[in-house]
Amino acid sequence: MIVRQTKLFISCSSALLLLLNSVGFSGEDPWLKYTAEAAQLQRDGLYSEAEAKYVSAYRAVVDTAESGRLGRSLIDLANLYTDMGRYADAETAAQRALKVYRKISDPKSTGVATAQNSLAEIYRIQGKYAAAEQLYIQALAAQEAATPPNPLALAVTLNNLAILRLSQQRPSVAEPLLKRALDIREGILGAGDPAIGTAQNNLTSVYLALGRYVDAEIVARRALAVLEHAQIRHPVDLALTIQNLAYLSVRREQYAEAEALYKRALDILARSLGSQHANLAPILINLGKVYCHQGRYTDTEALLRRSLEIRVAAFGPDSFPVAEVLYDQAFLLRKLKRKSEAKKLEARALAIRAAHARENLEGYTVDVSGLLARRK
Repeated sequence: MIVRQTKLFISCSSALLLLLNSVGFSGEDPWLKYTAEAAQLQRDGLYSEAEAKYVSAYRAVVDTAESGRLGRSLIDLANLYTDMGRYADAETAAQRALKVYRKISDPKSTGVATAQNSLAEIYRIQGKYAAAEQLYIQALAAQEAATPPNPLALAVTLNNLAILRLSQQRPSVAEPLLKRALDIREGILGAGDPAIGTAQNNLTSVYLALGRYVDAEIVARRALAVLEHAQIRHPVDLALTIQNLAYLSVRREQYAEAEALYKRALDILARSLGSQHANLAPILINLGKVYCHQGRYTDTEALLRRSLEIRVAAFGPDSFPVAEVLYDQAFLLRKLKRKSEAKKLEARALAIRAAHARENLEGYTVDVSGLLARRK
């Protein structure tokens, strides 16, 4: 029986879209028009159409002196490419945005902080935790000191830094960051805004990691109610919430219910993102584990194989997410008495993780508790 259930379902790209909510537009301003239209298309999961609009916005300012707008367009493209799983393109766009903002503003400006946040998120997704951490800390320090303050941008950074802490297996550090981000959003947006559902979903992940399953279910169901009744669709966030509820069903050994929930989440994401998007891989892995609990080993093996193919295509064959799938495959093979095959996969996974461990040890860790305390 596979007992290590992947359980941290986290949404951050949608949170980055909060930075666009203040954008209104006039038909006389092409850049604002394209940017607002693209943001709506992105929220709807229509990524190809959103890309065309964001590119039009970029072209409207690329040859002008409006460097602030150029930086914003590059960040928009970086965030979109992150949602699409095009991480190399996302990293290029975010690095260009950071270069633009550093050229036109103070190193601790909100523009620089926003670019740092986007680039850090791209690094985090790829398992480059040390690089991501340095950028998040720099962005948070700038946003804490910003005049005038931009609380929604601060909430995004708090959210994303918390997600990094979850990825580093530090949920107790993540919890106060997420609670503060949630408080900021509720105070500005109101309890029924879809961004609140996103924040509640991330807090659910903290409670799951801490083993606080009753709290996790309460918050997850609140998130589900918000997202299901939102006027603007947020399919990715909705699917993530459903996955958390599925994990709780697994905890109760209600495997038929868990299977139905995972399949619902898979259908939502496949229709929104396409059948090969990286966000589908965790659902496939967890659905495979449900099948393993039920003794359906052939189905488990097929789903793990498909998730590996998706992650290799999205992140590369030597990436940290690929190592996670290899370990799951090895576990299943050992259960099926195919030990020689399992050993090969374990050796490959161990080599990948060792390489990433060396990379992350080159960075440093900063505890933000002191920074947060100074704010009070």
